[in-house]
Amino acid sequence: MTQAAEAPSGTAPLGDAYATRHDPFMYFRSIIDSPQCASNVVNLNNLTNDLKSIATTPNFTFITPNLCDDGHDNPCAIDGKPGGLNRINTFLQNWVAANRELRPPT
Repeated sequence: MTQAAEAPSGTAPLGDAYATRHDPFMYFRSIIDSPQCASNVVNLNNLTNDLKSIATTPNFTFITPNLCDDGHDNPCAIDGKPGGLNRINTFLQNWVAANRELRPPT
C-alpha cells in the first residue's frame, strides 16, 4: 500500500494525497518502529515556526510534496487541477519564499 494516497477516513477526512513510496524513511524499521516516529515524521504545518529558533530547527528535514505537488501528473489525478512542473514550481516558490528569511539567530 505504498503507491496510492490514503483514502478519506476519520483521521484524514479528505484523505492525505501522499504516497508512502515518496518517503524513503518509511521503509526503515528503525524509524517506523521508533517511539519518536510520530513526533519526528510530520507534515509541513509547523515548519515555519520550527525555523524561528535554533532549539526547534530540525537537524535534518526531508520534504515530500503530495501527489498533486510532486511534479508528475498533469492534471493531478486527485483534484483535477493542473499539475506537473508548474505545480511543483509553485509549491517550491511558496515554501522557499515563506521560509527564506527565517534564519535562526546566531
